[in-house]
Amino acid sequence: MPNHSSAPAVSRLLSGVFVLLCIANLATDAGAHPLGNFTVNHYVRLELGDARLHVRYVVDMAEIASFQELQQVDVDANGQTSDAELQTYARRTAAEYAGKLLLSLDGVRVPLAVTGQRITLPPGEGGLPTLRVECDFDAALPATAASATGATTGRLQFRDANHEGRLGWREIVVASRGGVRVFNSTAYGNGLTNELKEYPEDKLAAPLNEQGADLSFTIGALPEGATPLKTREGKAVAAAVRDRFAELINVPELTPGVALVGLLFAAVLGGFHALSPGHGKAVVAAYLIGSRGTAKHAAFLGLTVTITHTSGVVALGVATLFAAQYVVPERLFPILSLVSGAIVVLLGASLFVKRLSAALGLVPPEHTHHHHDDNGHTHSHAQQHEHESADAHHHERTHHEHAHHEHVHHDHVHHDHVHDMHADHDHLQHEHAHAGGLVHSHGGGRA
Repeated sequence: MPNHSSAPAVSRLLSGVFVLLCIANLATDAGAHPLGNFTVNHYVRLELGDARLHVRYVVDMAEIASFQELQQVDVDANGQTSDAELQTYARRTAAEYAGKLLLSLDGVRVPLAVTGQRITLPPGEGGLPTLRVECDFDAALPATAASATGATTGRLQFRDANHEGRLGWREIVVASRGGVRVFNSTAYGNGLTNELKEYPEDKLAAPLNEQGADLSFTIGALPEGATPLKTREGKAVAAAVRDRFAELINVPELTPGVALVGLLFAAVLGGFHALSPGHGKAVVAAYLIGSRGTAKHAAFLGLTVTITHTSGVVALGVATLFAAQYVVPERLFPILSLVSGAIVVLLGASLFVKRLSAALGLVPPEHTHHHHDDNGHTHSHAQQHEHESADAHHHERTHHEHAHHEHVHHDHVHHDHVHDMHADHDHLQHEHAHAGGLVHSHGGGRA
């Protein structure tokens, strides 16, 4: 015989475990990526010596980008990334990165050799892993031509072709040592992020996008008219933002109970999120006011927006996570922005045309009056007609309108409308049915 008390006990146990997990996770410190969890961020430092060039190269992937990349790291597809898998990935990736760091000296391509690589998985939003790859490359600088002053100079051109098209922070820093001096450089002599460990608050809305550098260097005094290497200023770095909800569901094993509670929390938080500024609420409110919408209309519109908004987010998430090799998420953002903007413009234009037409009388409102009296008849204000007397005389025009009225009828044998012989009336066509079975029309005849 089944034990009916086991279900509540299991439910209480799962609830208790979930609360304990919540408390444990709230005690941890996890920071959300300041630039968003889609981003792939790059840092390059070019260090010029008298005979060699050292390149320090760091790639910092945010949560979703890391999730995509870690699918390649997990070669045996067991859901875990071993240290051996990480090291194999780091060596392969470092070689691939070196091949797409395009370096030339005085127009001659200079290959980069990998001298070291390191891979780590720092915790990100809600404790979700991020991927950080640090690489070191070296290149031998060939002998440069002697200038008229006898100083050795050279022109260096660099371009980072890795992860082209992806959103993220791209920073290039130039340094020198051993008596080498840099001038006329498009890159700066200092960084702002401490190798992508910290991000300046004043740059988050418009992150750096330095994908290349063009500079000259010399050993000795700077040529006349040369611009020395510049430094840039930055403000305080952005503090990590904790996502408490994401931490709640960051558990070693995501059970159905935890997933269900997480979904319920997400629904509640989503409701509060929808009340925050934005989300087109001003447009929706204007639409409801302009169309004289009721609470029922508002509820239906809200439900429609919720379904379409959620469906769009789910579709974008599925495309991002499982079709990233075909569709880069960053390419979807301009398209989605254009489509959403076009919808708002079309909605506004449609409302404007309707209201303008009504104001100019181009589209007269149509309505029908229903009278609930003993004889139960209706008449529509949709057509105009003339009253004509029985002898078909044309009369002097006196405008008379049946606007909106109710008729009280009595049982009788004969009903007649008496008209002024010199009056011509315009009425809205309607017929009256009487209790005595008689019908008369305001069209001049009667039955």
